[in-house]
Parts: sequence; C-alpha cells; structure tokens
Amino acid sequence: MTMTHESFIDDAGQVHRRFDSSARIISLVPSLTELLFDLGLGESVVGRTDYCCHPAAAIDNVVSVGGTKRVNWPVLTALAPSHVIVNVDETPRPVFEWLIASGYAVIVTHPVSVEDNARLFHLLGGIFGRQREAASLCHSFSSVLADVSMAARSLPRRRVLYLIWRKPWMTVARDTYVSRLLAQINWLTEPAAVSTRV
Repeated sequence: MTMTHESFIDDAGQVHRRFDSSARIISLVPSLTELLFDLGLGESVVGRTDYCCHPAAAIDNVVSVGGTKRVNWPVLTALAPSHVIVNVDETPRPVFEWLIASGYAVIVTHPVSVEDNARLFHLLGGIFGRQREAASLCHSFSSVLADVSMAARSLPRRRVLYLIWRKPWMTVARDTYVSRLLAQINWLTEPAAVSTRV
C-alpha cells in the first residue's frame, strides 16, 4: 500500500492522500457505490450495503455489509477495507465514530446541491487515482445539466410533497440535495415555508 503526496479534503474537512491501486473500498452510500464503478474502480470495491443495486450486472459480486444505518461489523472487519465511504445524512454518527476509532480511512460526503456532484467526482477520482475518469464524468454531467436547465425553462412551476419515510411520515426541507435537484425542473418541495431541516 502506497500513498502519493497529493491530498484531497472531504466534506468533514478530513485530508486524504492519493492512494494506489491496492485500495479496498467499502461504500455505505448506494449512489456512491455506483459512482465508484463509473470511475473504473469496480475491482477495488470489496463491500457495499443491501441497498446498493447498481450497476446491476456487477453488484452481486460485492459482499454486503448490511444496511446504511445497521452495519454488520464482523463482515466489514473481515473485508479489511483501506477506505470506507459514508454520507452525513445517511450514516449515523455512532457508525462514523466506530469506523474512525477502528482506524479506517473514512471518506465523508455531503452533497447539498446538484453542482456538488462534480466535486464528488473529483474527490473520489483524486483519492483513488482516477482523475481522467472523473474529468470525463464532469464533462458529461455538465452537458446533461445544461440540457436539463434549458428544457426546464418551459416547464410550469409545481409544488410537490416528496416523502422519504413513513412511521413517521417525513419529507425534505429546501436545504437538501433532493429539494435542490427537483428545483432544477421547477418542482418546489413542500412545506415551502420550512427552509431548514427538522
């Protein structure tokens, strides 16, 4: 295992050095599991959650370490990861703290806008030596986002209730990634008066 002198800062302000091809990555974030494959890192992904379902053709070959919030610790430990990827909104604080205390390199993510995806591409691509693939994804993403923005200009504004959980019912506030994503097509999330998370 070797690291270069290049460094990258995650969404918790932690500094990560560029890692070589011996990385063993566990992703506790379904969307980022898919991103790792898109970056050409499929061979380095040794663990994922039960909710990681893409890419469909390859995901069954990756060991599950449980849910996004309830991790099977013996399985995770046995996989001997070099890095574990978590998300501020999805990963409970005790899970993060256990991972840190166990000595794993924990990459914390927290995209809050659609544009933050490009930063994620560069963060993961940079840490794991896939800068070229990250740049290509950024180019494609920017092109698609521009097309969506252009098409959305003709769409009427709509108010939507986006439910993310039941028992109790939960929706999203305006300062969330989902709300800002929907705003790209003029869908405004309710309750409109609530601007912060509760």
